[in-house]
Amino acid sequence: MEAEAIPLRNPTSEVECQNVGNISKTMNCQEKTKPPLSIGQKVELVFVVFSGFVINFMVFGFAASLSVYFVKYKRAFPMHYEMVLLTIFLQTGVFSTVGMLAGMFLHKFGVRATAVSGSVLLSLGVGASCFAPNIIFLMCFFGIVSGVGSSFLFCSMNVGVASYLENSGRHLMPLVDMGGSAGGVVCPPLISYLIDFYGWRGSLLIFAAIALNSLPCGLMYSIKNRMDNNDKNSKQRQDSYGEKDIDNIYKLLSTDIEEAGKADSCYVEHNSEQLLLQSNNSHCAEETGDLARNDTSSDHCLATKPAIDDSSSLNREHSKTNDQVEDTENTTSEISPKALFLSIFSNKGFLLFVLTMTVVVSSELTLSAMTSDFFVSKGTTRSEAAQIYGIGFTGEIIAHISSTWMLYKNKTLSLLIFCTSAILSGALVTIYPSIPTMTSLSSAGSAIFLTMCEMTAHGHYQAVCILVILEFFDEKRYPFAIGFTMTVSGIFVPIFGYIFGIITQYNNNDYTVSFYLLGSLIVIFTLPTFIRFLVKREKSKRKETHQKNLEVNLKDS
Repeated sequence: MEAEAIPLRNPTSEVECQNVGNISKTMNCQEKTKPPLSIGQKVELVFVVFSGFVINFMVFGFAASLSVYFVKYKRAFPMHYEMVLLTIFLQTGVFSTVGMLAGMFLHKFGVRATAVSGSVLLSLGVGASCFAPNIIFLMCFFGIVSGVGSSFLFCSMNVGVASYLENSGRHLMPLVDMGGSAGGVVCPPLISYLIDFYGWRGSLLIFAAIALNSLPCGLMYSIKNRMDNNDKNSKQRQDSYGEKDIDNIYKLLSTDIEEAGKADSCYVEHNSEQLLLQSNNSHCAEETGDLARNDTSSDHCLATKPAIDDSSSLNREHSKTNDQVEDTENTTSEISPKALFLSIFSNKGFLLFVLTMTVVVSSELTLSAMTSDFFVSKGTTRSEAAQIYGIGFTGEIIAHISSTWMLYKNKTLSLLIFCTSAILSGALVTIYPSIPTMTSLSSAGSAIFLTMCEMTAHGHYQAVCILVILEFFDEKRYPFAIGFTMTVSGIFVPIFGYIFGIITQYNNNDYTVSFYLLGSLIVIFTLPTFIRFLVKREKSKRKETHQKNLEVNLKDS
């Protein structure tokens, strides 16, 4: 009895492969015709995106205000300059360092519990700091406790929002991250205003109450329920074929070799062109000599496998590359922590990106904390410096909007955006020392313009860095990947801040040398990732061109 012929779909004709960030994945291939969202789902999505915006506003708004507190703490504790440095940079360092702990907490307890814990810890750390009797107490609560809370909030928000924004909608992530830019615009001038009226202790207590508003935002979603629902439809999530096609493919895969061979003969009736390629497979090396002088004949034979072989291995074989780790197990099965860590550490492209990300983030956070004090050293008041810094943050809003547009229109690659914007940001940092002395806010036009340009470049790579990490791994590995990246980056943030603070103090509060070094480090450590990206992109283009030429030659033959 002959096996029934099973016409398989051509993935390139009926399936649109979403390539957000342009690090392609098989799991990102979705059908063009998706069922429309119901009104309830749309409302839920709006609230989730809004919650991510608010959480980013709280976390990064407070981080942007550290530069204002740095100026105040230097005057409040003039005899403990080194401890003040550690207090300021410990917050951002802990925020990143406990990222791995936050990822494990997420994996075990879910998004809601992590977000609520983070909101309480952030509010507790900031609020308790207003009662600090000494710098040690301030370091523990302002630096460590608030840093842990910020990290828990940030990680839970990213994982939660990413679970609601499917692969085709993840270009909206920069809009969610724009909440951090809005916080950078509003919070520094607001904190400076509160310090003028209530003192730095009163400003901390007020901001603690504001930060507690992030708690209901974390209660708006639960990734555990969504993953349970997704597991019920795991077949639909694994590939883009319809239910009937999946059943037919499984039937074909369950047949023995003889039945598969018979099905092959029936399948060829629907794919005469593939049959021609298969029949020419035995002598393809002789007829394609001009196109493949440097390749062996066996390579060309392997390049033209029968269509039935390619389709039958669709759900059995997944390749691993340096830039992409495919999930070879069933998505409904649990992945051990050891397997998760091994999959992260075995990805060389991701590890190189982590190195670049570590230096770039550490340098930028150090720069952000020192910017207000740098403007004060140029002749402005603390309030004017906070206003300049806040106005400059509008550049990040522009960057997030433009990044969203580029990703939505698929104009460029997320990794390309990251590298080019980081290099540009590092170059602009080296121009800061050339800013002339400012006597008032009206004479700070050059400082405002330069800050906006630097923040625009900074905002572009900040908007896409999460997408780059997200496209390296699937949803199960993503919490660990982002946690690992934040942990490595966080280790070096207080080190960078302390070293460059000492260098600045050694040069009599002159930031010239520090800014030159920070800008140079950003450029130098971004270049390896950028060069590797360009080389792999060129190789991919050549391989694609060679494959097209080979197919044309085989058709002609």
